[in-house]
Amino acid sequence: MKITKTKLFIIILPVLAFVILFLSTERSLIDNKQYNKIYSDLKDTKRIEIYHKFNREAEKNYEPIVVTDEKLINEILSFMSKVTDFEDRDMSGVAVKNQKISFYNSNNEQKIINYSYDNLHNFGEIKYNNEKFNLPYDFFRLINSLDEFKPQNTKVPNDVNELFKKYSWTPSFLISSQRKTLPNNFKYSSENTTEKIYWAYNMELSKDIGLDFSNLNSNDITAEIYSLIEPLPDSFEPLLDARGIVIRHDGRIVGAYIDSGRHEGKAISLKRHTFKEVKKEDLNVWIVDNCIDKTNSLYKDISKMSNEDLIRMHLKAMEENNTNELLATMDVESQISTLFINLDNRKLFNDTRFEMNLPDYINSDTIVYIEKMDLGEEEEKDKKSYNVIFANDGVEKAGGKLGFSDINIDVINDGGVWKVSGFTK
Repeated sequence: MKITKTKLFIIILPVLAFVILFLSTERSLIDNKQYNKIYSDLKDTKRIEIYHKFNREAEKNYEPIVVTDEKLINEILSFMSKVTDFEDRDMSGVAVKNQKISFYNSNNEQKIINYSYDNLHNFGEIKYNNEKFNLPYDFFRLINSLDEFKPQNTKVPNDVNELFKKYSWTPSFLISSQRKTLPNNFKYSSENTTEKIYWAYNMELSKDIGLDFSNLNSNDITAEIYSLIEPLPDSFEPLLDARGIVIRHDGRIVGAYIDSGRHEGKAISLKRHTFKEVKKEDLNVWIVDNCIDKTNSLYKDISKMSNEDLIRMHLKAMEENNTNELLATMDVESQISTLFINLDNRKLFNDTRFEMNLPDYINSDTIVYIEKMDLGEEEEKDKKSYNVIFANDGVEKAGGKLGFSDINIDVINDGGVWKVSGFTK
């Protein structure tokens, strides 16, 4: 009986597919066996010492980060089961390189893993028994957080673990705990601090998971800040690190939400919903409509000012460190940003009285003129830009002529009132 080419192809194809699948599976099993060996070698760990001497090589009394909490040890070990084949990539100049982690079992026997990671491009590698592997970047974020905060007690309370687990978050350790007193109301005026705004919008995020502490006005609460293993949602990139905020009253959890901490302070609910997803309204618009006291005399005065006079008032308030007037001339987004700029992530938010370090040439008394910039097609309806020219009093440039400096200042329509939104050189 003759076998046609078509029949032969039909016979060979399944056989070939089986061979490919077998070889692929065998390779996968070999890989998994190697990967599982790392976890198997470390699974009896009772103590971990993390050395993270990046930029601190000269410290004589450097001490490693010590982890003895069983849950956190298990979180670290769980990453070891997620190793993948090593992919050689060039690291940037700010990469953390050639650090080590020591794992000790109950007999005090030591296993060492070396690690390097690039916190600019968000990847990292480990070396174990002279073989390199890649790990998810979340592992290196955890190591970096442990180095930044050096927690003395990494144990996380059960009620916190249970609450965050419900929404697929994992608290790794407590960063800090601090006492706060909630405002007696959430109407912000020039005599108040932006702390009122902070509590107003974060209460709404907490309500998204059924925790409402808006009835605790004027009460003392405890704010606990936890480092989270999971990153912020992709929409927040390049921001990755997340802080879990827990609010307690009389020991009971009454509120919880997530923020990004330093610089940005972006916040979401534990369900990973943004403020707009929770309230169906932009944060800035909601705050203007619900939190700003529009009967305040300073607010009324500013609402009647020309943009040029607004800019003069803003600059003068900066020079004199007049926090109330400075905040009153800022748009809502800028007001919120003052709570998080250069924030120590152990704090819930910045103190709301602050000083601005200004270049010497910024002086409202030496303003020569303020000119609206023509941005052509790029100009937005609710945003205007101004060029502010300063005379450099007593400063002469080449040729003996008096020098001038300038900055560009943006103002936006913030709920019907023009406010300063930022400036650039």
